Amino acid sequence: MIDDNPLLNFKKRKAEGRIVNLDENVIRELLISPDTSTYTRLTIKP
Repeated sequence: MIDDNPLLNFKKRKAEGRIVNLDENVIRELLISPDTSTYTRLTIKP
């Protein structure tokens, strides 16, 4: 019979990333918001 628990030395797994519920309008605005007028879709402001 085993005297010690062999799993005591294992680290516990971290929880997966959190799930965020967003309103459909917020998601739509986030998808529309990137600047598509440049190649990298980023605007570099001096």
